[in-house]
Amino acid sequence: LISETHGVLPRPRPVYAYASSLSGTLPTELGALTKMTANLDVSGNFITSVPTELGRWQDINVNFKLHSNQLCSSLPTEVQALSSSVTSGWQVKTSNNLLGLPCTWPNVPTALASDTTSISYNGMALTGTVPTELGLLTDVTAIDLSENQLSSALPTQIGSLTRVTALDFSSNQLSLALPTELGSLVDLSVSFDLTANELSSTIPTQLGGAVKLASSFQLASNKLSQGLPTQLGQLEKFKGTFAVESNSLCGFVPSEVQALSYSVTAGWTVASGNSFGTPCCQVTSGFNCLPVVGLDTSTTTSLALSTGEYTATVPTQVGLLTEVTALDVGFNSLTGPLPTQLGAMTKLSAQAVFSSNQLSSSVPTELGMLT
Repeated sequence: LISETHGVLPRPRPVYAYASSLSGTLPTELGALTKMTANLDVSGNFITSVPTELGRWQDINVNFKLHSNQLCSSLPTEVQALSSSVTSGWQVKTSNNLLGLPCTWPNVPTALASDTTSISYNGMALTGTVPTELGLLTDVTAIDLSENQLSSALPTQIGSLTRVTALDFSSNQLSLALPTELGSLVDLSVSFDLTANELSSTIPTQLGGAVKLASSFQLASNKLSQGLPTQLGQLEKFKGTFAVESNSLCGFVPSEVQALSYSVTAGWTVASGNSFGTPCCQVTSGFNCLPVVGLDTSTTTSLALSTGEYTATVPTQVGLLTEVTALDVGFNSLTGPLPTQLGAMTKLSAQAVFSSNQLSSSVPTELGMLT
């Protein structure tokens, strides 16, 4: 903070402290400089409030600069009144995005006008959660709350902002699962960026509904797990940055998603820091699972996997391989029940071998469909 001794200077001198990492409020003692006529510049800091006492500077007429801070709430009327006598260099509102709004972040959305179309509070040291009331601002088309310290989960109410074209919550501390309601953001066309958070669980399949998205899909540097949903292949207009590196993704990149890479010009970063090529059940449990997830469901016609090396359960995804005519997973150490989804493999005409394993429970009745 500016020292309180500034208020007892024998002769007022210009106060220059721009871009000095100042924070908090200006000291009330500055109000004693009643003969100040020019040059207060504390721009480019992190100052949050201005004391009423600055309103005593009734002789100031040049350069009153408080822009590019974190001023919030209302400017004291006594200070605002000085603007009528400052003929050059009155800069207060510029880049003080919270001026006129509550100083406590979660209360900001409730104070915004219902017809607000843009929310931009980048790098303003905001803390706490993303309030559910944000979902009431249904005219919003762009949100940038990046580079703050927002935490916990994104509220499901975000899905109500169906006019949003650009969404940026990157570089925060958001955690837990991405809400499936994000799939309702059908007008997303510019950017979807949640890079560098602490998001976990899976990537919602519903994000494949953002078919207008063309420039930016970024979920890198989180804690997301399992595979990339096939539905992301529906983003056929995509040409920008596709970044999901540095997570815990596994399995195989679906061919529908990989096809997007041919049109991406700005950056395709998928494999680095993930475990693609390794079955997800092996990543999560350490078991050596049957490698069926990610196989091409239209061209795979046989599975010969009686090698004695596979453990864990038979994955339910095997039922998606409906073109398979011969299946041999005998002489392994597979456990648990046979999945009912095997009943969908109606072209199994040559063989279906499960012998010499450690399977349990009853044989599913759905196998009766394999005629």
